[in-house]
Amino acid sequence: MELVLSGRRSLAAVLLMSGSLQGFAAAPPSAPCPEAGAALYAPCAACHGSEGAGNNELSSPAIAGLSEVQLVRQLRHFALGLRGAHPADTQGTQMAAMAKTLPDDIAIKAVACHVSRLPLLNAASAPPLQLVGGRAAEGAKTFGFCAGCHGADGRGSVAVGAPGLVFQSDAYLLRQLQAFQQGWRGHDVNDEPGIQMVNAAEWVRDDQARRDVLAYLATLRTAKP
Repeated sequence: MELVLSGRRSLAAVLLMSGSLQGFAAAPPSAPCPEAGAALYAPCAACHGSEGAGNNELSSPAIAGLSEVQLVRQLRHFALGLRGAHPADTQGTQMAAMAKTLPDDIAIKAVACHVSRLPLLNAASAPPLQLVGGRAAEGAKTFGFCAGCHGADGRGSVAVGAPGLVFQSDAYLLRQLQAFQQGWRGHDVNDEPGIQMVNAAEWVRDDQARRDVLAYLATLRTAKP
């Protein structure tokens, strides 16, 4: 199922053309959210926080400001076993169990709408950085291939539906890159964005390369959008 790209030029073309995950850069829709959304989110706040800023101690990612489209997709993927099904993906399996407590698609959309209206993250509210040993100058070279979807500023792109990365937990991003590479995520034929990320993750296969890219992302936190 994993696609093999022959060169950096091919990868760059896929990243530029492909739709992926919606992210922090998305503006909230104007229609009001169902009232049930806030109540449905209450159990989620135990890990993700009342403002959706995540919790490094619990290895919970920030979700504040993610688009409703992205949140619905990922909740469905968890509930259907497209994500969080691999036994080695501890955090993923926990999230899959939580997603399955939502009774139907109406509930999924309600909680997704609520989360999508939480304030966007910034340098002050983002999860504290945890990783060390990264070389930002080296990471900048590799991130050029990621920027086709995630933006040169790392804040995502509504046009291609890619998530913002710059204000996400760096430890969480490291785990996700590992998950894509090890077949824990992006393994299902119905997860097209995941498959695209499996290919993209090929360019940061070793731990140093991953830390380099994430070190560069850290430098973008205080850059003007």
